[in-house]
Amino acid sequence: MLAACSGSSPSVPTVESPFWTVTTTSTALTLAPGGPGASAALPSSHGVSGTVTVPAPAAATTATLTETVQNFPPPAEDSVPALSTLRAPAGTRAPLAGQPHTTLLYIRLIADQVIQLPNSPTFSLTIPSNLLVAGASYYVAFFNDGPHPNDWDLSWEGPATVSGTTLTFSTNGLGSFTFKAGVKYWFALIATAAPIPTPTPRPTPGGSATPTPTPTPSGSVTPTPTPSPTPGGSATPTPTATPTPTPTATATPTPTPSATPTPSPTPTPTPTPTPTPVPFALTVSPNPLNVYGTGAANAKTITVHETSYSGAFTESDDCAGKATFSPVSSTGPNATVTVTGVSAVTCTATFTDAFNQQTSTQVIVTTSGWVISGKIRR
Repeated sequence: MLAACSGSSPSVPTVESPFWTVTTTSTALTLAPGGPGASAALPSSHGVSGTVTVPAPAAATTATLTETVQNFPPPAEDSVPALSTLRAPAGTRAPLAGQPHTTLLYIRLIADQVIQLPNSPTFSLTIPSNLLVAGASYYVAFFNDGPHPNDWDLSWEGPATVSGTTLTFSTNGLGSFTFKAGVKYWFALIATAAPIPTPTPRPTPGGSATPTPTPTPSGSVTPTPTPSPTPGGSATPTPTATPTPTPTATATPTPTPSATPTPSPTPTPTPTPTPTPVPFALTVSPNPLNVYGTGAANAKTITVHETSYSGAFTESDDCAGKATFSPVSSTGPNATVTVTGVSAVTCTATFTDAFNQQTSTQVIVTTSGWVISGKIRR
């Protein structure tokens, strides 16, 4: 196994795998505005090869591009998280919840000069046929630490156009891209069971209610004056009663009728397509595994499965010898492991493939020899 460029060795199982390797090359690029751009060959190893194409820049540039290809996560010193098999992206990117993906390989690019590009670089990758699954979709993910700090854009380029074993990607409208001198840019080739859906823009709420005006009462009453007494008279004149005025009624305004909106037709539901098996999705069953009793007569079986995978599975556990596993190493896509109880224990068995994917199951060994099952009668 070769060491990474940083000098540290990745922690990976020591098993035969056609992709368990780190290879690095360097390419001198001479770029001019309005030119055809330039392509740099990626390292070729164990059936993996390809190119990265850099479009013509905004300014004439002569630079050296260093390319690295590997099939395990970036080293810790690069501060780039691994792409998990069931990771769901955050923010405004397309959701992948419920749509698992598999990371096939990682690509790192480093330029020794600043290169300002009008469009993003594109990839063309050739991979072995055993990584191609009918109906699967392939994307190039990019660790875009600017708009999405410490996270990946899973559908950065793709889906790929598949021709034989060659995957070709285009920018599909992606914007400008700038290589900074000495910065490590990480990309990853991933496979999904179906194309990643494009997010639908949310409608902007609109419209405001018009308040109904409150009518203001109107009208006034003019009182009838009281006549003045006649001078010289001795009798006190009888005052004339002032009639109570009747207010003029104000008509209540009739509100303007609102138009009733036409109901939207109910859309015809789109049938859900049958999901395509995800390549290299590691599963272990049952979970939990119950072993009732010790010895071979009470042994149980664990099934390990990974679609389109022919590499090795390895087993590790914390059972401290109270449960044994045979065999501890087997090959895909399907494998069975026999679990034999030695003494009572509850522990965890973990299975790992050559891509360093891990899946666990709980093992429960019971040594009472019998199980009570019934109901309490009153």
